[in-house]
Amino acid sequence: MNNLKHQWTMIVILIATLAGCNSKSEQETTNVDGSLYRLTSEPSGAISILELRNGAKNNDDVVVVGRIGGSRQPWIKGLSAFTMMDTSFPPCNELVEDQCPTPWDYCCETDLPDKQTLIKVVDDQGQPLEVGAQELLGLKELQTIVVQGKVQLDQAGNMSVLASGVYIRR
Repeated sequence: MNNLKHQWTMIVILIATLAGCNSKSEQETTNVDGSLYRLTSEPSGAISILELRNGAKNNDDVVVVGRIGGSRQPWIKGLSAFTMMDTSFPPCNELVEDQCPTPWDYCCETDLPDKQTLIKVVDDQGQPLEVGAQELLGLKELQTIVVQGKVQLDQAGNMSVLASGVYIRR
């Protein structure tokens, strides 16, 4: 069952990646004001990714906290989309015996799909912004962030959050 979830998660990420392939020029795709999506104060009522995955329903308004990571490349190229891990699971660099060069991939964890979710920063029509989240919001691997948005479940039950705002914890 977990293997099937993992396969569907990877399919969703692949589809999101392919959806970013288009003929728009670099100048057209980076003309988005990131300040419209960066929250200046942390929204209240944040839940963990585990809580989100265990209780949220499609189109629920949510505030969720997590850490950017979950794979060697958590960013979806050409889109403001990325994977985020539950904060209760330490990245590899927080484990004394681990010297992993990419600690944000959480290679030390098992059942990653159950501990992560896909975040898509979206426009008013619910479409992912066609600019990388790193550029748009100044994000980087292992940052703890709080995301405000809506739950999206696809037909296979894969969960993502359509983000309307992101707060970076300092």
